[in-house]
Amino acid sequence: MKKFKFTLQKVLEYRQQLLNVEQGKLSKINQRLLELEKSRNLLQDKIVEENKALKTEASLGLKITQYELRQRQVCYLISALDSASGAVLNEKMQKEEQRKVVVEANIDVKILEKLRERRLMEYNVAVAKDEAKMIDEFVANVTAER
Repeated sequence: MKKFKFTLQKVLEYRQQLLNVEQGKLSKINQRLLELEKSRNLLQDKIVEENKALKTEASLGLKITQYELRQRQVCYLISALDSASGAVLNEKMQKEEQRKVVVEANIDVKILEKLRERRLMEYNVAVAKDEAKMIDEFVANVTAER
């Protein structure tokens, strides 16, 4: 009997490549998300520091113009924090969408792998039947010759 060949092997390989590509995209999104969260956390820390410094300097007698300038800096940091939070939220949504794509690609690969396993098992059963048939024929021929 000839060697086992899975007829959908090229399709399986293609789907595995797609899965790898989609996993790579998810990895990049995760990396960007970590960077955005780190940036957002740094902004939060900076806002806390600026507010503490502003209160400390105000209690020591800060001029009104300097106070307003520092207050505008804090407002600017807060708007930057809002923008960073929006970017983090957007990236999380992209991550979830990409995760769904990866799950679908993984399911497609698993289906083909299961099919390949089933076909291999069927092939092995057919080979075993052929071998048993050949052995029976050989035994019949040997006993017929005697």
